[in-house]
Formats: sequence, C-alpha cells, structure tokens
Amino acid sequence: MRRRTFLAGLGFAALQLAGCGAKPQTTPDYVLTYADNQPAGYPTTQGAQYFADLVQQQTGGKVVIQVKANGEYGSEQQVWEQLAIGGVDFARVSLSVATDDLPRLNVLLLPYLYRDADHMWRVLDGSIGAEFLQDFTAQGCVGLSWYDAGARSFYARQPVRSLNDLQGKTIRVQDSQIVIDMIRLLGADGPEPVPDEQMEVVRLFAPDGRDFGMSQGERIDGKTVITSGPLLGLEGKIVKVNARGRRATVSVPILGDTHQVDVGVIVAQAEAEDDTNRNPKEDTR
Repeated sequence: MRRRTFLAGLGFAALQLAGCGAKPQTTPDYVLTYADNQPAGYPTTQGAQYFADLVQQQTGGKVVIQVKANGEYGSEQQVWEQLAIGGVDFARVSLSVATDDLPRLNVLLLPYLYRDADHMWRVLDGSIGAEFLQDFTAQGCVGLSWYDAGARSFYARQPVRSLNDLQGKTIRVQDSQIVIDMIRLLGADGPEPVPDEQMEVVRLFAPDGRDFGMSQGERIDGKTVITSGPLLGLEGKIVKVNARGRRATVSVPILGDTHQVDVGVIVAQAEAEDDTNRNPKEDTR
C-alpha cells in the first residue's frame, strides 16, 4: 500500500526531493493532491502552496501538487480518513482528529505542556517530535513535519482575564476529550464540543476579515448548482443569487445563531443570460 503523506497540526518543513535542477517538463509524471480546510490565502494554505511550488521546482515539473483549500475534500476528520485509503496524498490536519487512531498523540494536546514557543519547537523539532511522527506509519501515513496552528484562545462576549471570568460560562470546544476536560477543570460550565461539520461552517463564514473566495456554478432546472469553490455542497444554504452582480446571499448557522452572509459566485454565462428575461427583483436562486 502506498503511504499517504500529511502535515500534522503543528509545523511546516520544505520537502527536499530528487530532481533539483532538472529541465522543467510540461507534462508531469505525478499529479498529487494536498487538502487544507482553511480558505485560500490563509497562512496554512499559503504554506501549502509554497510547499507545492518547491516540489514542482525541485522535480523539474515531474511532480505537481494541487492544493485544495476551503475544505473542498471535506472536514479534517474526513480528510484524515481519506489519507488512509489514498483519496488524498497530502494534508494538514489538527492532532485531535488523529487521536482516536493514535491515542499516544493525546500527550501533545495537554495544556501547559511547554514553557513558551521556543520550548515547544525544541521538543517538536527534536528527537521527541521525530518519535511521534513515526507513530503515523501505523496508519499508512508519513508524518513530514509539525505545523504551528496557533495557541489556544478564548473568544467571548466579555473579556476573559482570569479563571474567575470563566466561571459559569459555556465554552464551545473541539470534539476532544482532553480539551473538554481542560475547560471543565478551568471552571467553565458544561463545555460543548462543536460538531466537525459545524466547525467547517464557522471556519468558512465567521466574519474575521478573510477573503472567502469565489464559487462557480450553473443553473439547472431553475436552481443554482455549485460546481466548485467554497459553496460546493452548501446549495441548501443559498437564499438568493444575483447572477449579474456575481454575488450570493447565504444563510449560515454559526454557533446557535443564523446569519446572512454575502459571498461571491459566478453563474454559467448561458444561465446568466436566461436571467435577463426575469423580473430583476425576482429571487434567482
């Protein structure tokens, strides 16, 4: 079985491949996929693209890696499962999605494990980190490196400056028992794990200033069908489409509340022309 390769939830290292300096070829020998659940332009996907560019350059064009962002290949859990069966060649995933299969990784999720960032990187880039990367061979994967996905943060309507500020609050967390136990021990009431699918919606639509990216679609039997982009598979959340303006209004549930978000979408030209015969005020969904 060919081993799949992934980048774990902390870290990035360039992969040195044979073929550096070879004359570029126009048709690659291998076309591989790299899955990331974050939008295009996000730091992790920028790192993924840089990695892909290095591989193509150093193999003289023999190996091309296509970076699939915006959760195009599904949630992190789904991507982790696809790695094992060859549906994806590379992926960056959070450690928490792998702990059911590799429970020893839970050690790296413990709170207050490191004194600071330098301490963390000395551990992960040293013999201990290398030993943990070897664990992934049991899943038919090759761990390349660790990726810094950011420290744990609390997002709340009121400031959280001490443990007392957590008392009585309900905190939504990753579906990880260690994280749930940690929040409970810090004094918060009933930490609620966020389902994987809900987390993908939060990452896509949370109003944090990120470029959401443009989706592609076409009209079929009077309905807009998304063929690629961030809205793929989310047609049921589309409230209306302005084909001429290349915008769509999407109804999104975010952590218990429903929000309407304006995003970009390009509808196939032939169908856009059909819309000219309609009332411009009509919902063109």
